[in-house]
Amino acid sequence: MSMPVTEEIACPACGHKQDFVLWQSINVTLDPDLKQKVISRELFKFTCDKCKEQTTIVYPTLYHDMAKLMMIWLALGPGTPDLDLGPMQSMMKGILKHDIMRVVRSHNELVEKLLVFDANLDDRVIEFMKLRLLPGLSEDIPEVGELFFDSLADVEGEKVMNFVALTNSGIHRFSISFGAYEETAKGCERMLPDPNTVLGEPLRVDMDYVRALADGAST
Repeated sequence: MSMPVTEEIACPACGHKQDFVLWQSINVTLDPDLKQKVISRELFKFTCDKCKEQTTIVYPTLYHDMAKLMMIWLALGPGTPDLDLGPMQSMMKGILKHDIMRVVRSHNELVEKLLVFDANLDDRVIEFMKLRLLPGLSEDIPEVGELFFDSLADVEGEKVMNFVALTNSGIHRFSISFGAYEETAKGCERMLPDPNTVLGEPLRVDMDYVRALADGAST
């Protein structure tokens, strides 16, 4: 179930206090309209009633897609998120070990995971791709801070992958052939752990995660 709670929030701009709805959990199977509101940031948008300033309020939440057997924790601090689901604990007990379970640290990371899994891609392969892409990107796009998968597209009959690079100077978009994904998937296949060994374990799948896999495979 989705679990909204109302808390009093002070406007960062003027200090005015007003109620704001935070979602402790978001179940997009039972409430499918919430998915687009996550992607568009509507569920994280605070608009001050007094000064009309709009601010993004990022807060911890659990995103659950029962149809995809997927759970993603948006956890803002370090370490493993609290897996106590309160009243949902007994109901979810038999499901947890079968879910894709991920931990993300930002709204951008949460949205990226949704886009990756919607495209039926493997987020671990995406992170291996980033490791390969970043050294070359730094030559064309200075000061790349973060890199995110955005979408799949068909360009004149060729399947391509669209990425977004965040830099100090703004947002840069670029595309690469889907063949790069297929090549990367084949190359990293032997490094990926057996899915049965990580069932029920919330994984922080990012570049550090796959870098550790690569380092382990080389020793």
